[in-house]
Amino acid sequence: MAKNASWVVLHLEVQLSLQLERLAMSSIEEAKDDRLQIRVTVEAKTVLRRAANYRHATVSQFVLTTALAAAEKVIRENEAVTLSAADWKVFYDALSNPPAPNAALRKAFAKYQKLAE
Repeated sequence: MAKNASWVVLHLEVQLSLQLERLAMSSIEEAKDDRLQIRVTVEAKTVLRRAANYRHATVSQFVLTTALAAAEKVIRENEAVTLSAADWKVFYDALSNPPAPNAALRKAFAKYQKLAE
């Protein structure tokens, strides 16, 4: 089970990476309505131009692709949960065989239902 979970996480990361690359390239090629402007020093632009040349891309393509990759990484780090094999088993077991609701949970649910009305 844990081995499958690791494979799923790896598979999802690869899929996300491929989608990100397609998104960056398609957004570079298609018409754009939004604009993002930044001010940089001459030295920073020189570094960006050198890096873009190594990727055979324009500075704009390089900045967009790199910024999207960094943004996706930050999102993944803050929105994805990675579990050890032991933690995955505990989590899976809790989902598969949830305990009966206790008094505190029943009280909280009743309060929620009142607020939701």
